[in-house]
Amino acid sequence: MRAAARRLRDAKSKAILFGRAVAEHPQADALIAAIENLAWAAGAISTEQSSVMYLGPQHNSQGALDMGLVPDRLPGYGDPADAAARQALERSWGGTLPESPGLSAREILAAAAEGRVKALWIVADEWLASAPDRALAERALERCDIVIVSDLFLTETAKRAHVVFPAASFAEKEGVAVNCERRLQRAVRAFSPRRGARADWEIFQAVARALGATWTHRSAEDVLREITRLVPGYPGLGLARLIPDGATWTAEAPLAAAIAAPGAAPVPVAKPDGLALLSGGALFVQGSLTQRGETLAKLAGAARAWLHPEEAGRLGLAAGDAVELAGPAGAVTLEAAIDDAVPPGSVFVPYAQRGVRLNALGAPGAGVFAVRARRASAAQPVGA
Repeated sequence: MRAAARRLRDAKSKAILFGRAVAEHPQADALIAAIENLAWAAGAISTEQSSVMYLGPQHNSQGALDMGLVPDRLPGYGDPADAAARQALERSWGGTLPESPGLSAREILAAAAEGRVKALWIVADEWLASAPDRALAERALERCDIVIVSDLFLTETAKRAHVVFPAASFAEKEGVAVNCERRLQRAVRAFSPRRGARADWEIFQAVARALGATWTHRSAEDVLREITRLVPGYPGLGLARLIPDGATWTAEAPLAAAIAAPGAAPVPVAKPDGLALLSGGALFVQGSLTQRGETLAKLAGAARAWLHPEEAGRLGLAAGDAVELAGPAGAVTLEAAIDDAVPPGSVFVPYAQRGVRLNALGAPGAGVFAVRARRASAAQPVGA
C-alpha cells in the first residue's frame, strides 16, 4: 500500500477512477471521503484541477449529475438550501424551488409502494429489472395513480404503464454528452428517428406545455444555451467550443485545499449465513439494450452462477449442473460454472444477462447479501 501510494504521488500524470461499486456501496460516504483524501495527498486534486473521475454505469452519467439528477443538489451542484443558488434558476423558470432535498431513487420506490408518491415517470430504465427489490417495484407500479414510461422498446415495465412515450435512440438525436473527465462532446444524429419517436427534450417540453408551461426550445442547441446560461461551470461552452475535440467545464472558484472529513467508521460485517452474492456486468452484456440483439448475447454465452471449486465440491456440483439460489423473497435457478477467481464463500452472477432476475431474491440490506445454494433438480428450468 505504501509503495503504491508513493508511486501515485511521484507520477507526473495521474488519475484516480472509481465506479458504481463505490458509489452504491453501503459505506459509500466513507469510501468516497477516503478517495478524496488520497487524491489531495497524492496530488490527483489540486486547487486548480481534479483528476478524480467517476465512471458512471450509463452513457452521460456525468452530465446527468451536472444537471442536478441527484436529490440533494441543484444543477451545477448548488445547495437547494442556498437562496442565491436557487434564485438564478427561479428567475429563469418563473417558479419557486423547494429548499429541502428530494427523495433518492430507492426512497421514491418505497414511497410509491406505500402510496405516498402518486405518479411515476420512468425514463430509459427497465425498472422491474433494475430496482433492487422487484416485489417492491411491482407494488409501486400498482399503487401509483399514473405511471409514464419513456423508452425505445415496450419493456416489461412499459407494459405496466398508463402512458408510454416512444423515445429516440442516441443515434437518432442531437445533443451533448459529458464524459468522466468532464469533457463535453457533441452527439450528431446519424439517421432520422422512427415515425412517432421523439428526443427526450421534445417529450418533456410537449408535456410541460400541455400543463401550462411556456417553454420555447426549438432544438437541442436551445437547451444547451439555457444550460450555459444557468449552470455553474458551463458558461461559454457553446457548440462552437466543442469542435473538434470537445471542451471541459471548469469550477468558477479554486478548489478548497483541504482534507475531507473522514466518513463514518466502517461497520464490522458479520459472516453471512450462506454464500455472499456478488454481481456486476459481464463482457459483451452490460445492460438491457445489449440484450436486444443476438450477436452480443451469443458472445456472452448463457447466464451462469460462478462458484469457487471448494464451494462447488461442498454442494456436489459440477460445471453445467443446475444450482438454485434462494434469497428472502424468492429463488433463481442457473447453470453452475466453476472458477477459482471467485472468492470462497461467495457466488458471482452477472446481473444483465437474459433470464437472470436477481432482484427477485429480495432487497439487499446494509451488509452482505447472502443466498442459500443447493443443487436443483433436473426438471427445474435454468434461468427461471
